Amino acid sequence: MPDEGKSQQESLEPLSVYALIAISFEQFVALAWQKMGLQPDPITHKMDRNIPQAKVAIDIASRLAEALDSELPADERRRYQNLMTDLKINLVRQADGDKKD
Repeated sequence: MPDEGKSQQESLEPLSVYALIAISFEQFVALAWQKMGLQPDPITHKMDRNIPQAKVAIDIASRLAEALDSELPADERRRYQNLMTDLKINLVRQADGDKKD
């Protein structure tokens, strides 16, 4: 009878730096939407609008997307680019809304 623990362990691969960057990218994107006040915080379920923090989250996500660019297939690269465009457009809209209030 084969050792199931060993075969399962052998099938695991170490986390690549690109996988970690992709995970981080998704986290910063989610945080940017939250800090723009467009999605509730998943823990508190409250809206937390903080445009300066949203800008930082978007800037970091953009840098992470740049680091992944050469590793992504074309369709995934377009998805990341479109997502970054959506974030930046919404940031401008939300920041402009703050100025009008």
